[in-house]
Amino acid sequence: MNNEQNFLESDSIASLFDNASRKAGELGELNAEPMMRVLDHAYVVGRGVAEVLRMHRLNWIRGDLYADREGGKAMEPPLSDGHMGALLELARVASDLVVDEIEHIADWTNQHSVPARSERGVARSGSDSRRASAVVEEAIG
Repeated sequence: MNNEQNFLESDSIASLFDNASRKAGELGELNAEPMMRVLDHAYVVGRGVAEVLRMHRLNWIRGDLYADREGGKAMEPPLSDGHMGALLELARVASDLVVDEIEHIADWTNQHSVPARSERGVARSGSDSRRASAVVEEAIG
């Protein structure tokens, strides 16, 4: 029997964070505030993108249903193609900005994450943790 794990089943396949960063996060050695800020942005963007896509779908359905009305004039959808295109582009740009922000934090974290305590063999003092958190906050901004 083959014990190799399928790469699609790996927990870290979609992670931008390396193992040292993930371990530091697990052990509470990372300042979570910058990541929480990005999660807040991602939440707002995700809700906005979902709403734009819902509007696009409903706009398309209404335009399709009323395009060839028998015995009456065709009815335009509530939003023009130009307006819908602008909203879709806004959703794309907002999504790209969140992805860029997440990649920036992941890159910085991967470059500056501390080795896990078990790998270092020493516990980190509270002042070191505060100093490291201040450095993370300053760099990420």
